[in-house]
Amino acid sequence: MGIRKNKIVAACRDFTRKPAAGQNGAVRGFRPIKMLVPFHDLKNSFMSGDLDSYSGTGSETLLDEVLATIAGQVELKSTPGVLERFWDMFVVDAFIGNNDRNNGNWGVLIDPANDVTELAPVYDNGNAFFNKRGVEQMSRRLQNEGAMREDAWLTPLCAYKYTGLDNEGHRINPFTFVKQGNNADCAAAAERFINNVNMEAIENIIKGVPESAGCLAVMPDVQKEFYIRLLRMRYEFFRAIAI
Repeated sequence: MGIRKNKIVAACRDFTRKPAAGQNGAVRGFRPIKMLVPFHDLKNSFMSGDLDSYSGTGSETLLDEVLATIAGQVELKSTPGVLERFWDMFVVDAFIGNNDRNNGNWGVLIDPANDVTELAPVYDNGNAFFNKRGVEQMSRRLQNEGAMREDAWLTPLCAYKYTGLDNEGHRINPFTFVKQGNNADCAAAAERFINNVNMEAIENIIKGVPESAGCLAVMPDVQKEFYIRLLRMRYEFFRAIAI
């Protein structure tokens, strides 16, 4: 994290390039080693004869189309772990409240020199943790158990949509979807999440964020309390399903 143009920002390492060595080991710029191909582009190039309603667009997030693309698109079929990654993101995005895992926010890395395709690191999680909500509103929600349940699992929606005559175009509540247990791959991802998440470590990270940096507010105590309580509630939701 850092400060740019008088705002708190987060930097992400460029995972498509690596430092180019100059004289005496000094870094002289960066050179590309891999190409990021977002899921959007892979889906846009994929045509499925199995789906009569296939939109043919890379941006559409109908769940059936997304899963059909994962199963049938050439680069995705040859990349290990894509389906597991998708459902892991689905569950973790629900946990952190990220409602913007659009088709441009994940993808694969292609190494053209070695003809190798691999999953790209997860990136662009900025629309999480009620990032537009003010501290005063968080404080009010903390005093209302019903409001906290709404924020935790009753009202959040993800980027993906139901497909079908009755539900087409309606965004999915990921907690309802997981609880229904109709998708075995999603259920397996929820179990992986519960088996691997470390709530104590997560809470310590939140508590360790400074309240301010210079004259800029970073994360006041009320905001930390809101996040910790929200994540505990969501963790217990997934834990109750997995038991």
